[in-house]
Amino acid sequence: MPDAGTWDANWLQVAGNVTLADGRTWAFEDPCLTTWEARELGEWRREVSAGTERPFRGIREPQGWLVFTEPNLGLTLQERTVGHVRMRIEFTGETKPPLTHTGPDSCLVCLDVSAEEVAEAAESWMRNLATFPERP
Repeated sequence: MPDAGTWDANWLQVAGNVTLADGRTWAFEDPCLTTWEARELGEWRREVSAGTERPFRGIREPQGWLVFTEPNLGLTLQERTVGHVRMRIEFTGETKPPLTHTGPDSCLVCLDVSAEEVAEAAESWMRNLATFPERP
């Protein structure tokens, strides 16, 4: 397990913009991933697009979900069809939409995209992450 200094040096400030199908939007910015967790997220996306990540249909169970040290984001692959994936993304804490900060503990969003779009997003994520190497 990394020591406290290693943890501190490896936190990334993550910014996100979310637009739902019904037009609702929100943005967040929070130090919610470490460099190694961000790399794990990129690899997970690659596995989803390549078809090697198995779908998981359970709800709120740790197995089958990609979760991180700060519990602000969680992802799971819900369904796969030929060339298409449905992922679930859970936003909690500082990443939730503003209107839910006094309501439910989390906001669960389904994302229906092509496997090609996931592959492109994974490669873009990994290219950008290259400028943030893991620090000792």
